[in-house]
Amino acid sequence: MRVSTARVLKWSLAVIVTAAASGCVSHSEKTLKLVNHPYDSTGVIVTPIHHMGGDFSAERIYVNGFSYGDAGRGGGGGSRMCCIMLPSKWRPGLVAKVSWTVLDWRTENVEETKKGIHKSLIVDSAYEAEVPVEYYATPETLYVHIFAAGRVRVVSSIYGPQHERHPVAQDDNGERFATAAVRVRKQDDGQHWSGW
Repeated sequence: MRVSTARVLKWSLAVIVTAAASGCVSHSEKTLKLVNHPYDSTGVIVTPIHHMGGDFSAERIYVNGFSYGDAGRGGGGGSRMCCIMLPSKWRPGLVAKVSWTVLDWRTENVEETKKGIHKSLIVDSAYEAEVPVEYYATPETLYVHIFAAGRVRVVSSIYGPQHERHPVAQDDNGERFATAAVRVRKQDDGQHWSGW
């Protein structure tokens, strides 16, 4: 029996698409709740941002067990990491499990940190929270906004954090809608940062 090249390509493409879709299903099960089918979800960038001021940074930020980088000193945005699956349509009850560590830079030894040694930095606290994902019309970049005292918001927006239409405006008190996290580790006397 003779098999045409077109037929082989067609079946190969079907296998690749099925494998990719299967990967999306297992990834979506590990990400935001309520995403049950790869055709019902969209992969989006995750960007952590902190609002704690220049003396602090948010490190080791995880969403549903996956690392999404850090939000460095001075507030503002952190890294843009790919990807997490969001449902194509927002649904009530959509939550993300977020964890992070707050680093206190007020004890920084500048000469050491220039050399890549961060022993002078103090771990302030580590937090964990199940956070409602706020309403979105279409899935876009997922912003994880971290506030002082272990509070966090998760929003999906096409607008960057500096844009006036971003759900967490820089000039309003966005913290008032934030979810309070559970402190999973307090600052221990003299506990220093051991890690990047």
